[in-house]
Formats: sequence, C-alpha cells, structure tokens
Amino acid sequence: MANITGKKYGGRKKGTPNKITKETKELLKNIVDNELELIPDNLNNLDTLDRLEILIKLLPYVMSKMEVKNNQINIGALPLSRLSNQATSEINKILEMEY
Repeated sequence: MANITGKKYGGRKKGTPNKITKETKELLKNIVDNELELIPDNLNNLDTLDRLEILIKLLPYVMSKMEVKNNQINIGALPLSRLSNQATSEINKILEMEY
C-alpha cells in the first residue's frame, strides 16, 4: 500500500548530497583544472587562424561582448585598429564564419 501520509520513511534524508554526483563533479573539476594549465602550450601549437578562432570563442567568458561604434569594432577596451592588418583580417574572417 502506498504511503499517503506525506511522511518519509527510509532512504536519504532531505538535503543529503548524492555521493556519485559529488564524485563526478570532483573528477570533472580536476580534469578541467589540468586542461587549463595546458591551454597556453596547446594554443602555441596551432596555426594563427585556429588560435584566433579559439581565443574569440573564449573572449565572452573574460570580457564584455564586442561593440561596434562608428564602423570600428572594439573588444572590451581594445580597439581592433591597434592590431596588425593581418590579425584584423583573420579576426574578420572568423567573425563571418557560419557555425
């Protein structure tokens, strides 16, 4: 017969964390921490276009979204006009890509 009293009998108490979830989060945190340490070396092994593509994907996590004012693209406080023509051209190619 089903318990219709609303009282809980047996099992974990309310608010008790799930052991497997805690262990999984800890494992994933360790993996991400290790990968973060490898990012500079991995980026240095990529060609310019791939490196810029990854950096552009990571930028929203550390800077404000891009702004366009008076036909000049700014990333945070860094105007793209300060970059070399080649770097600006590569960034524009990436921005025009379809994902």
